[in-house]
Amino acid sequence: MHVCLIAEGSYPYVTGGVGKWTHDLIASLPEVEFTVIALWPHDNPEPVPRYPTLPNIMKAKTKPMKVLGLKDLGLDTSALAPKWKVKEMFVPPPRQACKMIPGDTPGDQVKNLLKSLKEEAKVL
Repeated sequence: MHVCLIAEGSYPYVTGGVGKWTHDLIASLPEVEFTVIALWPHDNPEPVPRYPTLPNIMKAKTKPMKVLGLKDLGLDTSALAPKWKVKEMFVPPPRQACKMIPGDTPGDQVKNLLKSLKEEAKVL
């Protein structure tokens, strides 16, 4: 089996967090061959891997990423204009606290729940 992982700015160049669980995942599945694509910002120097290369990872290769502008994609700044407008923004009203359904037995609780749904919530 072959699995491709795309790691954005993490494995194998950053330790901890996503890098750690990615390394642990690959190490725990030696029968699976992994290709790891690590996306890294082009303005940073090429990073140094912080994890040892595992035998089931294909050999690391570096490929430069070509930076494309709007003109390269046949677009202009008008293509970036929003297609919708915000009419209003508001904070929703606070929700009512939950209600504990009284009853000594599950049967009593069901009866009280149905009563509450009929009389208070008016959904039944």
